[in-house]
Amino acid sequence: MKGFLKFIGVYLLSVICNLASGQVMDRQLANAEKLIKSDGYELTHTIIEGSLDESDDENRFFTLQEGWTYKFVLVCDNDCTDIDLCIHDENENSIGCDEDSSDFALAEVTPKWTGRFHALIEMYDCSVDPCTYKFAIFGKEE
Repeated sequence: MKGFLKFIGVYLLSVICNLASGQVMDRQLANAEKLIKSDGYELTHTIIEGSLDESDDENRFFTLQEGWTYKFVLVCDNDCTDIDLCIHDENENSIGCDEDSSDFALAEVTPKWTGRFHALIEMYDCSVDPCTYKFAIFGKEE
C-alpha cells in the first residue's frame, strides 16, 4: 500500500507541474498576443503544441499569403532554457530566424508569394526530457 501511495503522490506532483508549465506557456503566449494584437495583427493559424527532447528538432508546415506580414511566437515550458525557430520557404531558404539562447523565440516574415512554408523548431536545452512548446502565428494584411 505504501508503494502505491508513493506512486500516486509522484503522479499527482507530475500532473501539477505539467499544469503549472502549461499555465506559464499560456501566460507567455497571452502576453505576446496582447502586444502583437496592439500592432494590428491577428492569430491566423491554430496554435500548435508539441514536445521535443534536448537536441531534437521538428518541422511544422503551414500556408502563408503574399501581401501579409507574419509574426511567429514560440514558447516552451519551465524545463526548457533554449529553444530556436527558423522559418523556411518551399525552396528551403531561411527567411526569418531567432536562434539566440532563450526560452522563447520570435520571428517576422513577409512572404514574396503565397505558398507552403515551414518552421524548424529546435530544442537546444531541456533539463527534463521532453520539453513542451507552443507555437503561434499572427498576421496582418499589408
